[in-house]
Amino acid sequence: MELSLQSYFDIGETYGLGDKAFEVAEGVTVPDILGIGISNPLGRGIVCRVDQTNPEVVDLWRHQAVAKVDAPEMELGYDGPIPTDPGTRAHFEEFKNRLRRLIASHPISRCEMTIYGLGVVFVRLDFSIGIPLSLAVGLIRCFEYAGYYIEVSENLLNLARRTAEKPRRRSSKRRWPPERGLALQRLSKRPDPEVQTDAKGYKESRLFSAFTRIAMCVDEGDDIDAIKRRLLPNGNSIPLKFEFHGTIHFDWGDCVIEPRSYDDLEEPPRTQIRRMLMCILIAHTFQGAREAFQNLFLHATFDQAEGFIRGQPSGLSHIELSRLRTLALAVTSMTRFETVTQTAEDQAYFEAYDKQARLDRLQENILRGSEVIFNVEKAEADREQERRVDNLNTSVIFLTGIAVLSALWDIYEFIRGGGEQLEESILRMGTLMAVLLLLLLLLIGINRKVRVRRQTRYRRA
Repeated sequence: MELSLQSYFDIGETYGLGDKAFEVAEGVTVPDILGIGISNPLGRGIVCRVDQTNPEVVDLWRHQAVAKVDAPEMELGYDGPIPTDPGTRAHFEEFKNRLRRLIASHPISRCEMTIYGLGVVFVRLDFSIGIPLSLAVGLIRCFEYAGYYIEVSENLLNLARRTAEKPRRRSSKRRWPPERGLALQRLSKRPDPEVQTDAKGYKESRLFSAFTRIAMCVDEGDDIDAIKRRLLPNGNSIPLKFEFHGTIHFDWGDCVIEPRSYDDLEEPPRTQIRRMLMCILIAHTFQGAREAFQNLFLHATFDQAEGFIRGQPSGLSHIELSRLRTLALAVTSMTRFETVTQTAEDQAYFEAYDKQARLDRLQENILRGSEVIFNVEKAEADREQERRVDNLNTSVIFLTGIAVLSALWDIYEFIRGGGEQLEESILRMGTLMAVLLLLLLLLIGINRKVRVRRQTRYRRA
């Protein structure tokens, strides 16, 4: 049995809608097409082997996992006698000592992050074979809760951002100015993960929503029933059979993967389970992408609506809001499970996952947020159009008044040149000019009053 922790997090910005955001070469090979048969619609992403490039991050993660053994709230999977007296307490302490030694020394075969253009990162932490079943729950739960530790989360987030920026900096120097590539990042910027503090002063990062704990039964000697009883104690798991690959015993937060056969020399167990692992990866990245954009639209809606209500300009123009709405529609289209494959066994897993993750609700929240932004965008555009019309009307009235006054002045000059006998006509002409001037001022005043009423109506809307 091999254990694995898998999860996702939001890097905080979007670089593009696919691998072109990272300038992935056309000739780069992809995972075994015949062996896996499906691919992630979000692209291949770029992979960072944390255990190879930044082993100090893995060491920090392991160190925090060891410290979690003594946390009173941890569920360590201990099934011995309840520690109520010195004898049973000694038994429990021996169990924890064994668990500490295992966490501190057991080999980690892989710590990997895959960064996708949408800004979601898939994290996979694999442990080598040889973990005693009695300590399996304690080991994987200690590593899980250590992942929420602020320093571990921040190190993973910063490393993912640096990894994503490297190919973008190279491509920006070759093809276009950096400012052009930063437009989408600025438009899709999400808040940094929240740090929560409880009444005892303990702090955790909300970078990770949760982890999925996976047991891969790739050893012929694995007792699958015993593993299920240990890792899926509630007995609520759903067996999802993949005809040519094996079975996923699915429960929310836990999965036990059983290969189709241990006797196939051409396709060993680790090869057989790859398609099932790809389904798990796709489900996690889809959920991560939708949660990221739900968070984006939640904050964008607050900012835009508050700025509009106050009558103050918001951070994004109505053109940028329209682009953001288009981006949201593209994300919801890309993260539909039916776009992955029509195979019944894959869709059965996606349906079971979606029942717990409620991706449809995330989609509704994104679309609802985009609708609010669309209404604000339309109102902003209408207000801008009316402001232009008002300015145009004022200019036309002003220019018309000047033309009338100029014509009247020419008439006055002509009449004055006719002599004193025309004094009565001059008086009449002066009266006419005064009336026209008063009319012009009245029109300007009415136009301004209409503009004030419109602005007041927008503020109250």
